[in-house]
Amino acid sequence: MSIWIARGMAATVVTWAIAAHAAPVPGQGTWEATLKARDLSGQPVALNDNAAVFFYDTELDITWTRNLTLNGAANWTISNQWASDLHIGGYSDWRLPRTFDSAAPGCDFSFAGGTDCGYNVALSHGGVTNELAHLFYATLGNLAAYAPGTGFYRGGQQGVDWGLVNTGYFQGDFADGYWTDLLVQGPPNADAYFFRFSDGNTLPGGNGIQDMLAVRDGDVWDGGGGGGGGTAVPEPASLGLTLLAMAGLVSRKRPRNT
Repeated sequence: MSIWIARGMAATVVTWAIAAHAAPVPGQGTWEATLKARDLSGQPVALNDNAAVFFYDTELDITWTRNLTLNGAANWTISNQWASDLHIGGYSDWRLPRTFDSAAPGCDFSFAGGTDCGYNVALSHGGVTNELAHLFYATLGNLAAYAPGTGFYRGGQQGVDWGLVNTGYFQGDFADGYWTDLLVQGPPNADAYFFRFSDGNTLPGGNGIQDMLAVRDGDVWDGGGGGGGGTAVPEPASLGLTLLAMAGLVSRKRPRNT
């Protein structure tokens, strides 16, 4: 992907794409301490266990689906409905990741950061977290294409010096952009926001096409006390059965953009 960035009288072309072979990076970000893996029945397993289906973020008290490509890409309306209709692991309260609009309605873009839109965004405002930005910057410890504070382009190599360097043990390939749940009623029209993992950018996406990533509040494990709110599903004996079970649960309600 290439964009023009104009500053004063000069213009620069910057090209980037998701790195094909990003991997877990020990010691980068908080993921090794703050993410807890759960299998399909909600039981704790190791982060790198093949049976892991969910990652619970203990800092934000939310659960991510480990599979990054459950349903592919669609417009925001279809994606929002997909998340609302999703049933996995006995839970039906999945949603798109949250973010916020902190200033006047619409994108308060910045290269240097601290705003609700652009690079190095504020991770929270008014009690709401930009969950995808938090995953990228804090949990996985990745860097944006532009340095915070100065807003200068970092240079170097995407996927090595900045961008999606660390993916933890998420499964599948990170898409470039994932929808958030935010539909801003700003002029001239309502605009949905998405987060771009290739360079750490929060952007309004209008009626474009982005991928979907599901999250829910709380943990799918009840702490061993029983009655945790989810319907228990027998633990699969292998990764193949786990993926088969997930595919069956998701395929029952699989909206596609046409």
